[in-house]
Amino acid sequence: ERGALGGENNRVAAMETLTAIALKQPKLVRGNPLIENRIWLNCYDKADRIKNAARRAWLVAHGHSADVDVGSTPLDPPTKMYAVPLLPLLSNEDSAIASAAAASFTHAVGMHPGTAEKNIVKL
Repeated sequence: ERGALGGENNRVAAMETLTAIALKQPKLVRGNPLIENRIWLNCYDKADRIKNAARRAWLVAHGHSADVDVGSTPLDPPTKMYAVPLLPLLSNEDSAIASAAAASFTHAVGMHPGTAEKNIVKL
């Protein structure tokens, strides 16, 4: 894997690139469910470098400035279609990706409680 699902350096670089794109064209980032999903997933990675870069990309795509405090600013919820691209990542061979997928799935369910039953049965 590479890019947003690659190794740590790849994932950080992908998130930094998506932040730069979001600064100029936030709808391009927010309007693409796969791109949105990759950022959302990385927001819940255990590695701080990945998590912070992803949170910055997410927040910038949702209207915050690039110098936003990623540690204290709450994340806006993902689209209600969050589960479709996340579910296959729960069984990713890279345990960091699978763990981030599980954490991001859990947080998305919490933000969209009306989707919980429908998405939990897909597990």
